[in-house]
Amino acid sequence: MTKRIEWVDVVKGLLILTVILGHSIQESLLVRGISFESDFWRNIIYSFHMPAFMAMSGYLVFRQSSVGGGSYISIIYKRFCQLLVPFIIWSIPLYLMCHNVDNICEYILYPNKGYWFLWALFFIIVIFNTADKISKKYHIIQEICMISVALILVCIQMILPDSKLFGYEYVAYYFLFYTMGYYANKYKYYLPDNEWIVWGIFLIWAIMACFWTPNNLPFFLEDIPLIPVKVLQLGYRMMTPVVFIIWMYSVAPYMKNSNSWLWKTLIELGQMSLGIYLSHMVVKKLFAQLLYNLIPTLPMWLNILIEFILLTIISVSCVRLIKKSKIMSRLLLGIQQK
Repeated sequence: MTKRIEWVDVVKGLLILTVILGHSIQESLLVRGISFESDFWRNIIYSFHMPAFMAMSGYLVFRQSSVGGGSYISIIYKRFCQLLVPFIIWSIPLYLMCHNVDNICEYILYPNKGYWFLWALFFIIVIFNTADKISKKYHIIQEICMISVALILVCIQMILPDSKLFGYEYVAYYFLFYTMGYYANKYKYYLPDNEWIVWGIFLIWAIMACFWTPNNLPFFLEDIPLIPVKVLQLGYRMMTPVVFIIWMYSVAPYMKNSNSWLWKTLIELGQMSLGIYLSHMVVKKLFAQLLYNLIPTLPMWLNILIEFILLTIISVSCVRLIKKSKIMSRLLLGIQQK
């Protein structure tokens, strides 16, 4: 069994907390009838957290001998059990609790309404491993093959009339970050290690993140001739998390291991991050509505803080309970226990 890397779990622990915080902000705004797409702090979080999560998945895949440490079929089957089985099962309580779709099948037609991360990650893994298999069979340099696939996916995304159908937009967009994580591990010795350069990269990301939004261009990129607006939007949307991920991999591996309570807590959160993601999605909308109904005059920041704390506690407790059963762990969390 591969030994766990402490700093990886710590980073995943921090990232899952930003996921909960981002959803707490989003739901608190929604229950008040306020658009969340223009919220500054929500956009700061969304400018990096899920791309960084996807990059961590790619980082852990790299092995010196092979992409996934097994045969092509065994890798796909294993990932199906780890990702799509929980996706299907958890979609049932999500449908019953959230009422955000008319038919449960919409979670497959439009995964962005549910557990899109699991859906996208599974198909990214299929595409990545297929491209790797092709590169080996036809003796194509792996990096060239992956770059070509990434470009093809993005080009198709830009011409499709409905790129959200079957979650294609998320597969195409996040393939870049998964691949980036893989090569960040493979070429980790080429990452910047000069302190001034590393923190300069962070500053660049911080400035870019201040102008990041899901759909709009920053003012300084408006009215640029010859380049389609859609290309500029997607380019800025993708480059912002790319800068963050470069900084993350330049700093995180050098964090000193600690025996502190905080370090151990973050490790635990990182190890159960998938389960926390799955469980908090079911109740996040309910908690936001209950808080608003009970105390409608509660300041927004306090409402967000309370929901964040409650979602974290409930989600962690739920995962701990599920883990007590091997069968439930396998079905609900994708944990393949021996």
